Amino acid sequence: MISETQAAKAWDHPKGITHIEEGRYTTERALAKIIGDSFRRHTAVGSLIFETGAGSGYLKSLVPSEYTKAQYFSSDYSRNNLKEGLKKRQLNAPAASAYDLPLRDNSVDCLVNMDAYDTLPNLDRALIEAKRVLRPNGVFIHFQVNSPSDDTVQSDYPNYIFFPGRIDEKTC
Repeated sequence: MISETQAAKAWDHPKGITHIEEGRYTTERALAKIIGDSFRRHTAVGSLIFETGAGSGYLKSLVPSEYTKAQYFSSDYSRNNLKEGLKKRQLNAPAASAYDLPLRDNSVDCLVNMDAYDTLPNLDRALIEAKRVLRPNGVFIHFQVNSPSDDTVQSDYPNYIFFPGRIDEKTC
């Protein structure tokens, strides 16, 4: 697992993004289920969906195909990541900032992202922009994927049930 500092530096580089994605493969089935359930609950098939902070398109690969066939657009501020996404996942992807989306007012049914908005220095500005482009009754979906680090397990949650016991722990 890479450190948070290494991960932050990796966001603007295709190889770094790929490394981050590879760390998620162990949880990919669970992520796909959560993401699929969220789309089915909050977004109609055929909706115009616009993804911000797409990186190389990992989220799109987890969204059920009935949502990505026609009107699913991905964007990211990094042209390098988008180039990688075009190769790997056939993204329909304009380079765009979450602060200045290339969309008309009230034009999108669903604005979605994974692990992007928590990295923005001006979240209020990005959310105002999200509100601008969403249609009335449109939905904003933000997926935040967190994995505990070794020191989180050891210092914050030493007996947490989902983590395997450490060798030094006494078993009951």
